Amino acid sequence: MTRKIKSFRGSLDDATETTISLHTIKGKTGYKIVKFQIYPVKPGVGVQESVVNVWKEYRFTPGSGPTTVDFDDQRLLATAFLQANAAADSGGPNAIQVVFDNEIINQDITVQHEDLSTGEACNFYLELELIKLSDVEAEITTIKDLRNSTIVTS
Repeated sequence: MTRKIKSFRGSLDDATETTISLHTIKGKTGYKIVKFQIYPVKPGVGVQESVVNVWKEYRFTPGSGPTTVDFDDQRLLATAFLQANAAADSGGPNAIQVVFDNEIINQDITVQHEDLSTGEACNFYLELELIKLSDVEAEITTIKDLRNSTIVTS
């Protein structure tokens, strides 16, 4: 059986987000993150400390957002941290990505970026595996997404 992969890429300025539309009328197409990577827009120029999060829903207020990474938040699908320094002895950019495996979604997702140091932009690359869902699986996934969207985190 051949895996179907859908990829998304883009650039996000500091304190911005983009929504990736994945929803369908019946919700019978599910997605699972198989790859998530970030890279500086201007490698080797200055200092950068970027946090990029992938969320099950839109939940970002520019300038206040993804600097706190809480693995207890059920809406968080993936996170990445990039630290880069133009100094000759820095060894190049270092990135840490965390993807929560086995999480199947069938609703839109939001990719959000915030640079903690100088306000640099950041690139992202996201691969999603397409999964056909039965009627029951689609209903369960949608209900799970709706239930998790009502969780209030402090």
